[in-house]
Amino acid sequence: MSATAYTQMQKAYYESEIDPNTDVVGSFDWHENFPYETLLLHEDGDIRKPIFPSLSGLRALDFACGPGRMVARMSKLFAAVGGVDISNRLVNVARQRCPSSNFWVASGADLGDAPLKSYDLIYRTIAIQHIAVHDIRERIFYAMKDRLRSGGKVTLQMAYSTIYPFRRTTRNYEFGPMRVEFLKKEAKHAEWNENKLDATVTNGYCDVAITQKDLPVIQKEISTIFGSCKFWLYEVASRYVSPLGGARHYDKYWATHWLFIHAGE
Repeated sequence: MSATAYTQMQKAYYESEIDPNTDVVGSFDWHENFPYETLLLHEDGDIRKPIFPSLSGLRALDFACGPGRMVARMSKLFAAVGGVDISNRLVNVARQRCPSSNFWVASGADLGDAPLKSYDLIYRTIAIQHIAVHDIRERIFYAMKDRLRSGGKVTLQMAYSTIYPFRRTTRNYEFGPMRVEFLKKEAKHAEWNENKLDATVTNGYCDVAITQKDLPVIQKEISTIFGSCKFWLYEVASRYVSPLGGARHYDKYWATHWLFIHAGE
């Protein structure tokens, strides 16, 4: 399969008659209550460490914006927030949800016609890990750099695991203070540097799986493109993670953490 065929496969999925909210965003209610603003805009998710001294007058761009749920949320903080997505259908939903924002349709390997040198922040939540082709992600990263203003930054959320290629199962037993947790082998995803062009599914069914060994490689690559790179983690696959808005994150998800990759001048 070529890179074009791969992105066409992805576009066909997102253009299909899936629910623009629950089928695009797994554990939808949980994500709606997740503190993305804090994790995207503060180092280590620590409100004492904002990535910008002030958000006044700043412009942001949501890559793979889907139906616009995070555009609506981030518009409360920024002077303007735009969105880019591979799907005409989802972009139309986003336009209805956020009529004052600008949206562009992309090929799946670029940022469409989003204007150059126009944004102080480009961010993405739960989407880039769905692109299991390294070369396509790299093209997208360079396209992001071209859209940043001087001093601009990016913060990108991806899936990370301390136990991959295994995932948790529901067969957990406790013996006093000790807990025995059973794991299931699941090695269907792509390595960071892999170009998994033969993938026939997307949106969680064939992701890029990041583990500890990948962090130095990612840091070098992202720093080369954007000039710097930092990471912070948030645990999502544990019984100790409290429900958000009454909902829990999918407890058998292969990833154990969200990895936030932050870069920029």
